Amino acid sequence: MAGTDQQDEPRAGAGPILQRFRQSVEVSFRRHRNIRDYATELGISTDRLHAICQRALSRSPIELVHDRMVPEAKPRLERSARSVREISDGLGFRDPANFSHFFKRKTGVSPTRYRSMAANATSASTIALSSSYYDWP
Repeated sequence: MAGTDQQDEPRAGAGPILQRFRQSVEVSFRRHRNIRDYATELGISTDRLHAICQRALSRSPIELVHDRMVPEAKPRLERSARSVREISDGLGFRDPANFSHFFKRKTGVSPTRYRSMAANATSASTIALSSSYYDWP
């Protein structure tokens, strides 16, 4: 029975750990922290954090961090007159090229192309623009 209790214990604590991880991501995703840093903050191993995220959300911890960053970038590109470099800096990227590669990998289009598609009324319907209240800057 002791073995069963030990197996159930990590699952029982997964919800609060996942919630704390997501709160930590929300607060510090712009700092581009290492997943190891998040795990250390939570008092667990990176393997355990990965297992919790995979089991609960079928996503790795880094995917969850990236999933938070893309919706932050989209409305900035859509609604801001700031340059891609300024937006990149605001999101904590050291180099605008890194931001461009990241954004293209996640969305399929470059930040510049995304912005022009958003500005073009005829092309805007072909991409999913951010429009929820949560996405507002």
